[in-house]
Amino acid sequence: MLRKPRTAFVLITVLFAMCVGLFTAAAQTPTVITIDNSNQQQTQQAPIWEAWLYDAFTGGMTQVAAGGVVTREIVLPLPLGSDTYPAEVAVSPSGRFVAYVTSDSVSSQQQLTLWGTVLNEVISSYSPEALGVSSDTQPARIYLQGAANIFSDDETSFAFSVSTLGLGWQVIVSDLVSDTARNINGASPQMQPFGIPVDSIPVVQRYDDGRVWFTVLPPTEDAPPYNAFVWDLTTDMVYTDVAYPTLDTDTLPLTGEVVAALPDDRLPNTKGDFQIVQTQSNSLQVYQPGTGARFPFYADAALSFFDPHFIQGGQLVLASSYSATEQNLYWSILSRDGRLVGTLPTLVRIESVWGLVDGFLYVVDPHEGTTEEEIAEGTTLLYVDLTQGLNAGTVQFTSAPGTRARIAWVRDNRVINDFALMPPMLAWAQLAEPVFTSAPPLPATPVPPPPTVIIPPTAVVIPIATAMPTLIAPPTIIVIPTTVVVPTTIILPTVTPMGITVNGSARVNAPDGDMDVRLEPRMDAEVNADLTNGDIVRVLGGPESADNFVWWLVRGPDGEEGWVIEDTNGEGIVPA
Repeated sequence: MLRKPRTAFVLITVLFAMCVGLFTAAAQTPTVITIDNSNQQQTQQAPIWEAWLYDAFTGGMTQVAAGGVVTREIVLPLPLGSDTYPAEVAVSPSGRFVAYVTSDSVSSQQQLTLWGTVLNEVISSYSPEALGVSSDTQPARIYLQGAANIFSDDETSFAFSVSTLGLGWQVIVSDLVSDTARNINGASPQMQPFGIPVDSIPVVQRYDDGRVWFTVLPPTEDAPPYNAFVWDLTTDMVYTDVAYPTLDTDTLPLTGEVVAALPDDRLPNTKGDFQIVQTQSNSLQVYQPGTGARFPFYADAALSFFDPHFIQGGQLVLASSYSATEQNLYWSILSRDGRLVGTLPTLVRIESVWGLVDGFLYVVDPHEGTTEEEIAEGTTLLYVDLTQGLNAGTVQFTSAPGTRARIAWVRDNRVINDFALMPPMLAWAQLAEPVFTSAPPLPATPVPPPPTVIIPPTAVVIPIATAMPTLIAPPTIIVIPTTVVVPTTIILPTVTPMGITVNGSARVNAPDGDMDVRLEPRMDAEVNADLTNGDIVRVLGGPESADNFVWWLVRGPDGEEGWVIEDTNGEGIVPA
């Protein structure tokens, strides 16, 4: 139940083959950076980014720097009584600590271990029995959200949660210095007004600024939004929260903004088509800590979104979506003002993503197998620099055969302690009225959140059946002078179009006016239709090579289908 929605979607998609030709290896030379620390300039040699990769089958962790340089390799120890590693681990902001929950495959007993990567040692360990939340008949479950930051700012404490069916739940903050713990549970006075069921499952999503944000999953398989709360450790008060009403979120550390994939009945939807995945998250929404408000900034009635990520320093959002009618996955790049910037090739199967100041890292896994025996090759880490245009990325590292790595942590050394390096931000589009948290606002962040562009729902054009990859017609931005004026000097980086891909769109380039559509991919095949210069077509299949041409199976604007050539000599289809 706690696995992110992407797991369910992957199970219902067709096999995605890895297109090796999309990727070319490219090394990034370590860069000399200058970091302003306590008003003194310090120059040091450092890679532009570093990442920890984690393999859930072996417990192995590999630290990779830009250019594919492997700087460290460790294997997380299995505590006595455990034989199974978790699907995800949580890494502290500096990369010094790794928290992970192991289990016994027979008894299902769990243990939480905090591992120090500097000295390769166990810092602390916790079992449900020691926490007093387990019984002989009802073992407790420990929950860690791998992508979340569960460590305090100074890394002297961390937060996690436990739940025992029928016995209750706890959110626990463990202090590593004093070796003490604080907890809050369903019976705590602060939680009593909210009436949370005793067999609910709390999941910590974030811990910083002296606050713990946690989402409470209901006992039944209900769809989000879920109950969510903020526990203020200074005042020991609990408030309702709107930033994390789902586990499908990403947080931009420098601003505290949160992006989430959520259903929103105020916006057009086709949720009746999404029975196989239980619900349709038809919108992407953003939470702004400065105002305590969450609202949708992008929506599509024909798609269900999941796995959103801030990329390119928070300027853009990368999110996956599922089409129930086409039964396909798509990865789209969206801007803050509600525009579709581009779509990654459907051949690229992304397993995990992490944003960088100039783009993002991702791991691609060409395998459908879910057991170690079914995985014959390693997985690949790629780096996408969006300042150079939208592209499939350059290969940075390939794991050893028999491993299945995921990104567990990334540090971008270009933005550490240097808020001046944050790029200018566009204003957020707003498609519906916001909802607000009850928690007092946090202190102002060094980088103030950008303003919001108010867009009434009636101004949004969301077709019920839209061809991919055009997900949504760009909404008209209505600037409210009394609220905000969008800066005119902000220019979104130019994104170069991708090549022709299956499930993508293409444009007919026919200088003479018409182009033949043939029943088969060869020049002597029967012509069954024609397309007009400038027509936009949907690419259904291909490519095929014949008669010195590259052929693609397409569907025209009037429903005509057949094979056409790719433009190589001034006539054919070109990327739309």
